[in-house]
Amino acid sequence: MVVPNGSSDKENDAVLTCFQKFLEAKAEDQETFLFPMPEDEENIKVARVLKSMRDLSESFCALHGGGVVNGSSIRSRDGLTPALIHQSLKRLEPGGYWGMWVLAQNGVLLVHRDLKKNEALVYAWEAQAPNHEVMGRNESVRQICPRTASSVPWERFLCSPVTECLWELAATDTPVRAIPKSYKAGRKVNETRDVVNPMYLIEYFLPALGGNGIPAKTVRSVHKKMKDDVIYSNGELPWRRAPLWAALKSLLHVVCVTEASEVTGKNTNASLEVVYKLVVQNFLAFCLDNCSGLSESATVEGTRKIVRRLEKIEDFLKKIEDMSESVWKQHWFFQGSHNFCTMVVKRKMKVCKDKWAQKCDTPVTCKVDLCKIKPERDRFHQLKSALPVLTKLVDLNEDFYLLKNKSDTFEPTCRKLLASQEMSSALLEAHKSEIEKTFINWKKEPQDMIGQLTDVATSISKLFMDIRNDGSQYFCTNIEAAVSLVVPLIDLLGSYTKRGLEFYASDSRGCGEIVTVTLSMVLIIDMLACKHYPILKEHKLGIDPTFLQYVFVPTVASKKLLCELERYINRRNTESCYPSSIEPRRSKESLSVRFASQDALMRSTLTKIQEKCKANQEAKTVEHECQMAYHDDLQNQIRKEGSCSCYWEHYQNRKYHHKCRKCNLEKEAKEIELSFYEQLLPPDEIHQLAVVFELKQPYLLVAQRRAILFMSEEICCDKWYDVTDRYLWSEESRLFEWSDIANLPFEICELGSTRKKFSQSHYNCKDHVTSQVSFIVTHDFKTELMGSGGLAKDDFQWNIKPNLFSVELDAKSPYKNLEKFFNIFSHCENEIIALKSEASEDLSLIEFEKAGTLRPGARHQLIRLSSSLAQGDIALKRAEIVSLISSTIWQAGPPSQPNEVLLSVDRIRTMETFYVGIDSSPKFYKTQNLLRISAVFCKPH
Repeated sequence: MVVPNGSSDKENDAVLTCFQKFLEAKAEDQETFLFPMPEDEENIKVARVLKSMRDLSESFCALHGGGVVNGSSIRSRDGLTPALIHQSLKRLEPGGYWGMWVLAQNGVLLVHRDLKKNEALVYAWEAQAPNHEVMGRNESVRQICPRTASSVPWERFLCSPVTECLWELAATDTPVRAIPKSYKAGRKVNETRDVVNPMYLIEYFLPALGGNGIPAKTVRSVHKKMKDDVIYSNGELPWRRAPLWAALKSLLHVVCVTEASEVTGKNTNASLEVVYKLVVQNFLAFCLDNCSGLSESATVEGTRKIVRRLEKIEDFLKKIEDMSESVWKQHWFFQGSHNFCTMVVKRKMKVCKDKWAQKCDTPVTCKVDLCKIKPERDRFHQLKSALPVLTKLVDLNEDFYLLKNKSDTFEPTCRKLLASQEMSSALLEAHKSEIEKTFINWKKEPQDMIGQLTDVATSISKLFMDIRNDGSQYFCTNIEAAVSLVVPLIDLLGSYTKRGLEFYASDSRGCGEIVTVTLSMVLIIDMLACKHYPILKEHKLGIDPTFLQYVFVPTVASKKLLCELERYINRRNTESCYPSSIEPRRSKESLSVRFASQDALMRSTLTKIQEKCKANQEAKTVEHECQMAYHDDLQNQIRKEGSCSCYWEHYQNRKYHHKCRKCNLEKEAKEIELSFYEQLLPPDEIHQLAVVFELKQPYLLVAQRRAILFMSEEICCDKWYDVTDRYLWSEESRLFEWSDIANLPFEICELGSTRKKFSQSHYNCKDHVTSQVSFIVTHDFKTELMGSGGLAKDDFQWNIKPNLFSVELDAKSPYKNLEKFFNIFSHCENEIIALKSEASEDLSLIEFEKAGTLRPGARHQLIRLSSSLAQGDIALKRAEIVSLISSTIWQAGPPSQPNEVLLSVDRIRTMETFYVGIDSSPKFYKTQNLLRISAVFCKPH
């Protein structure tokens, strides 16, 4: 009973057809109908309620989908007509009910012919509630049925103008004023995802009847729960109950309550409301039993729904007073309904059980071909828990993991030659090729992989320092040479970073080298881009250098390189006043907007696009005027025709409808529709320039932005973008003729939008020529930087991944609860003191405290280390302490100031008081040697 909002006629017809079959269906091995006939009921009150509900159901089915009422067919072959409505109303007996679903108005109309007076009580309400009510925060939204009521003389209701008005309300298109509106592409459009407001039915039709309004307090109404699930997912239509079923269900409920109140003389009668609940329960079980092609999941959910309704009815019976629970449970209708629903549930669950058993009992036919398994590609999988099982299945010996054919083993050569060659694009290509070839056999020849990575580090460090010191003028003055160098450099960046981080997966020192060399490549691209496009120097780099404090720099060369990288980043960020190239949104200060406004080629491209867009708009305006003229001509012909002259013809017991020329002209005029034209660019000039820059952007600027974002993805904890809807300007096919974005590096970021444009939305459909003043809409795309999954973050932080600098301790290590303090230096000593109660029994509290408080404050680490070793507070025999010392010495830390003395070994050695009492210690010489070694690696930046 759940269909998409705006359901088709087929879906409504399916519900109606199923209900017609339900009216004639009987339970198996029973003579009574699932929807009982009044003659079968001995209780007069229950019989009256059943008769009213069944008569309403039959007339409703006959009116909307064909059927038989009182033994004669009233179905018209041309659908709903005024004559059909009049004939159906005319057959309504005193005391009976007549219902109608007004589709175009989202309304329900109920007519109750008074048994004593010659009056008709007319009720109206909405079939489905609007989205703002269904999507409200209330846990249980309730719909009031009916919303309004009035009493009208019965003869007046049978007048032809009334039936014609009802036909127009139900059969014609929804009035424009009643359709909810939304704003898209700068214009107000019809919101097709929401239901319409039944204002014409409730506010206009009932007052036009001229009857007497019935006070709301005296109207017997029901409050129905709204359980529609209206959730927008990427612009998809919301899902609701089938509108015809919602209308029919509310009609049956209102008729049941109204008739029960008249029979008993009470405003409410819960005992007779059970009749409605049993009928609905039987219908749902009938649908589940007769619908084929349902999945196991849908079948299970359907059976759960029926079981819940059975339990609800039993709980409901316990609360009623005027008819005891035992009486209802012994009633034939209740017992028959309970037995029928139980039978359907058991039957369906047995089918599901058999299907599941068949799937489970089917033998597994898939076989693993060990010849196709290449474990060297999966060498980084941690198979800690699965390894024992795999060991039993496969003989995991050494030959299985290594290449069996030694001829396939690549022996890298000329490493020194590569590292010493002059920088060129061929050298960068050779570096990448050597890395990829060596990486295949890294487990057998790890030293070769280390050598290749070292060669790349040497070459890149030389190139960075050379360009930094105004060298390599060939690349800095010739833009074609710079591009030819950056193209292989981008490829090397991707290969070196990914392969290097995989190779050094558990080595913090190796990861530190990969990070610094990767950053060097990114800054080389930035320097070359700044040389050839000076406007880039006015924009910040967009990299926060604080993440460099955590990387390991185990050599003097890497330490010097790190200092130069930090100086360059700080200078770029401090000397620039405009936002970086990786800012999420475009403004007049953005690099793309400023560059496009100054570039002659991009200005010319913008002019050409605007000229074509203007020509297309003029053509659409001319088309609109021509169609309007044609529509006006048809209207003039219609006015000349006078009144309608349609007629019916009977031939061979069939009735045929012949339309007159006026009706044909009216139909032709209604079918004059026009499609919308969407402009090529956004209306604002800033966004236009941003789009043109994206179409014509220089390769160096593209490489600079994408290299920065590529590095952030590889080394940062969080993604630099949020997961949102993503629509790209590069997919705008109408702009392909001006695009030069082929063969760009790293498909990692593009200009896009979080919302669809008009032509991609559900609003993009032809509209009547008179419905719009203009059929030209603006381009609704935004101009935002998009990642592979969504919009770039405004608050992205350069937080390096912990695995790139962390030392992981064994699970049984006595220092395990201090592991996180081994890798950082920003914590407080009090945090360690607070953990003393959790110290391992294998450690003394002094050793626990000294090891934990060694690193707080980057400037004090060396002093604490020397003091702890000299006084014997920590034991060098433990591997964890060696790891702690390596982190203390090799982790970069914050840059030192020129007047910093704590890390200067010469200044420390002149402090005589520092050596008082420890020079006689046998550990003195060990401490002194440690200070000398530490000084080499920990010189101030």
